[in-house]
Amino acid sequence: ENPVLTCEEHVDGAFVTILATFSYSGLEILCSNGQWMSVVPRPGYLVVNIGTLLSRLTNGRFKATRHHVKDIGVERYSVPFFFEPRSDSKFEFPDDSSVITYGPWMTSVMRKFQYQYG
Repeated sequence: ENPVLTCEEHVDGAFVTILATFSYSGLEILCSNGQWMSVVPRPGYLVVNIGTLLSRLTNGRFKATRHHVKDIGVERYSVPFFFEPRSDSKFEFPDDSSVITYGPWMTSVMRKFQYQYG
């Protein structure tokens, strides 16, 4: 079964994303066994997704949350808060010792997403 998606599979780029779902379902995360799992919306709770930057800075100790959003047949609202550093912040990734400046790095991440999903 191929579900209709309103947001394609991806990981967020920043440190973390905090998401208020307003009790709407549809958000699914990819588990380590390769299966998609629905995130059960709970009133008053927030969803926290780990981003690529935090995953790389911890050398994979914290895994970036791969997720997508299924069409649930009604207009769905969510309010994400992307916790990000200043654009001129510099980081060294322990996996390959590369040093990046956050702003240009994030711009390249966003362009790849836009190119992939248009």
